[in-house]
Amino acid sequence: MTEAGDPDRLVAPQDRAEDAPDRALRPETLDDVPHPFRGATELFVKPGHRFRWVDVLITNFHLPRSSLLLLVAALAPGRWRKAYEEAVAAGYRFYSYGDANWIERTS
Repeated sequence: MTEAGDPDRLVAPQDRAEDAPDRALRPETLDDVPHPFRGATELFVKPGHRFRWVDVLITNFHLPRSSLLLLVAALAPGRWRKAYEEAVAAGYRFYSYGDANWIERTS
């Protein structure tokens, strides 16, 4: 992962499941160069996914059993549960109009 402030660091704001932030994993990027893309994807990000481009995700706290929570778990395995436990204890709001969080990829 790159250092904070590094122009090569990719921070992905995430707002809808179909806007998976790691579109750079599409087959046309196998040359390790991200290419512009517009359209639907069939990418399902879950624990075990290998992120190649996204270093940080800005997203809401998601509801249990949602595909978006799987995305969070994939980016920060082993750390997301503690963050969510703290969010519940502190009374953070979840879902679409809830509080946001900054999740850095686990190396």
